[in-house]
Amino acid sequence: MSRTQTSLALALLLVFASGIAVGGFGYHLYTAKSVEAISARSSEQLRKDYVSEMKQKLKMTDSQITQMNVVLDQTRLQFKEVRDRMKPDMSRIKSEQIEKINSFLSPEQQKDYEKLRAERDLKAKQKASATGGM
Repeated sequence: MSRTQTSLALALLLVFASGIAVGGFGYHLYTAKSVEAISARSSEQLRKDYVSEMKQKLKMTDSQITQMNVVLDQTRLQFKEVRDRMKPDMSRIKSEQIEKINSFLSPEQQKDYEKLRAERDLKAKQKASATGGM
């Protein structure tokens, strides 16, 4: 085999080898599993996991865990109070938004908009119940 034929054969072999490598990498990307960003764990499960991690990584004593649980309970109540205070304002803002959108929709679009909002509200309630109502 002459030197030109050897170089040609080697170049051809490299082209095929790179095609196989690119194809394998592409197949790997194509078949990779996606990661779900939203956790379906309940708030209680999230708390248990958090406490467990804190206990393990910080080597907390039972007394410290008890104190931390008191702090977490107080914090949960404070967040609830803030959400409860904000609820009327949030409802008012949402109602104003709906009113403004309805003002430029046709009657047929308004009916469809109402259905769309009902579907979205149902999905939000289902999601909230799946995650423990966080």
